[in-house]
Amino acid sequence: MRALLARHGLTEQRVQLPRLMDILGVSYSQAYRKLNAGSPWLEEDLYRLATHFGETLGTLFADAPPREHGGIAVVDDDPIVADSIVDTLQALGIDARAYYDAASLLQGARSYDAYIVDWFMGTGTAENLLLEVRRRDGPAPVIVVLTGKISSGAAEDQLARMVRDHGILVELKPARVSLLLAKIQRERDTR
Repeated sequence: MRALLARHGLTEQRVQLPRLMDILGVSYSQAYRKLNAGSPWLEEDLYRLATHFGETLGTLFADAPPREHGGIAVVDDDPIVADSIVDTLQALGIDARAYYDAASLLQGARSYDAYIVDWFMGTGTAENLLLEVRRRDGPAPVIVVLTGKISSGAAEDQLARMVRDHGILVELKPARVSLLLAKIQRERDTR
């Protein structure tokens, strides 16, 4: 979000905070926490910010310098879910591609800035895929795991370990794409 504010002439935090307070209708401390990754950006905040500066949600998330191939990979064994998320991302101006299994993603040489991955794929979990992405791409890409059927037990423990050890974010299905983008942007800003 700092890059967005800088594009509009707000380059110093002492100027950015009062403007955020006005645009979002929040207190100084809340604006400070949002700007410094201590408080989440709500969907409503993102729309207000985009509207105020005459931009789209897609341009809000174009602030980070692009990597050679960039974009967001969406991996879900349900093509309807994967395609729906990709369609929404593309409508927001985000470069996104759907994959319906781990092998298809891993066969390609392309790296992404972010990965949105369904936790349960086929008869197992996406743990091996996530480990391979981390091995191949390092800690830089943001990985968000989607799940709609987590329950206590081994699968939950496995997912908790991935969050703790590999910096994976978790979002429950059905996920709101604008909120996924906000989490990805926030995570990228803190790396």
